[in-house]
This record gives sequence, structure tokens and C-alpha cells, in this order.
Amino acid sequence: KDLIIEPHKEYIHKFFSEFIEEAGHLKDYQLTDTIKINVIDSLKSKSASFRRNFIVLLGSVDQELERDILNSIDNLVDLITRATFDANYNLSDAAVFDSTIEIHISQTRIYVLARIFKYEG
Repeated sequence: KDLIIEPHKEYIHKFFSEFIEEAGHLKDYQLTDTIKINVIDSLKSKSASFRRNFIVLLGSVDQELERDILNSIDNLVDLITRATFDANYNLSDAAVFDSTIEIHISQTRIYVLARIFKYEG
């Protein structure tokens, strides 16, 4: 834990802060398909970087923890992607964005942080 998690605490928080900031672009009233694609591509890129720079390190000490965190992040990106391209969601409406996107990012952040910091290895 001291060798892998502690040195990356700042990086973990930064990942989620940047993730929510990028997702916030989906609230734009002038949201075009090009902007949607760019935001989703950026979220996928941030997730891939998080995987390469942190999540894979968890696998060296606990493969179940690695899979669990990886699945949580992947599920979050999938959920945001589906909601972004679903015409039933008006993401420029703050309440819709909050209940569709922001709440899931917050829940994933809490879950990931709890799993990581409760790790006893």
C-alpha cells in the first residue's frame, strides 16, 4: 500500500477532477455530435491513462482489486457514452446532467477511493 497507493493519492484525485471537468462539456447548449465524440474520446483517453499509470500497478499486489477498479471506470465511461448519445437525455438541463452523469462520477469516485484506501495489503 505504501509503495503503490500512497505515492499516487494526488494522481487519483486529479484523475477524477479532470474527468468531471471534461464531462461538464456535455452540458453545453450547443452540443453537436462532434463535441460529443470529442468529449467521449477525451474521457476514454483519461481512463486509459489512469489504467496505464495506476490501475495496472494495483494488479501487482492484488488482481481482484485491479479488476474491480478497472470495471468501475469502464462501466462509468460506458454509462456516460450511452447517455451522451441517447436523445432521451437533455444533458444541458442541469438536473438531468446531475442525475445522469455527475452522480455516477461521484459514486464511482467514492467507490474507487473506498476500495483503494481500505486495501490492507
